[in-house]
Amino acid sequence: MKNAQFLVLAMALAGCADNPREQVWVVTFEAPQGEPDLIQQVTHNFTSGSLPDGTADADWVISDTSVTSGSIVTAQFVELDGDEGHDGFLVLADRVYLGVENEDGSWTFGWDNFENTVSTETHESGYQFESAVQGTFTTQITWSVDKKTRVASGTVSSSVDSSLTWSESDVFDLIDYDTYTYSYGNIPAWMYLVDADGIPIFNGGAESDCTADPCTLTYSESQTQDIGFTAVQTDYVDEDVYGALDDAGQPFGS
Repeated sequence: MKNAQFLVLAMALAGCADNPREQVWVVTFEAPQGEPDLIQQVTHNFTSGSLPDGTADADWVISDTSVTSGSIVTAQFVELDGDEGHDGFLVLADRVYLGVENEDGSWTFGWDNFENTVSTETHESGYQFESAVQGTFTTQITWSVDKKTRVASGTVSSSVDSSLTWSESDVFDLIDYDTYTYSYGNIPAWMYLVDADGIPIFNGGAESDCTADPCTLTYSESQTQDIGFTAVQTDYVDEDVYGALDDAGQPFGS
């Protein structure tokens, strides 16, 4: 995922009141510094497959630098009565983030989004193919108010963990010229793995290509980013007033 996805998330999030009374706050986010931390991993059981070495041409040095402005958004909070485990929630546009008040008077808000999808293909000959997509998007917002200045500060921490997993019969014969022709399998090994000569590999079907049946391949990545903010409280307390402000703001880079 690109840096812009984290920026959009940060703009869709706002701060949380030290003692939420449904006031409107004006929240200023710092400009993100650099790209989010990204960890990528590929695991597989192909016999001759390996990751490309990724060696760059020594004659070229390529670099990218990006600097953007921060962003400004508005936020409002609502106290909860009788909700065990949650003291309040943040409302911003069509999003809600549950929160708790900590012993020191600060607040922690957040939400976890996840998606798991599995698709399968089977053939009467015994051939099997399965692809799975898993993703978790976690957001945590810390909020603390200076009791003297009434200026709030905190951090929006975003993390994304996702994986693409495939499994497929190692040996198969599915050539049917009237319907489908499988010269190679469906598992996308060629996108990630190469042989000793640097040529992308395939699951051929005619003979074993993997150390065990089925052939397996997983691509996973983990990405995190923290964005700091400050916030000041306004005099607006009416819910209709906030309704007119929920889409107002200055996005990153504008």
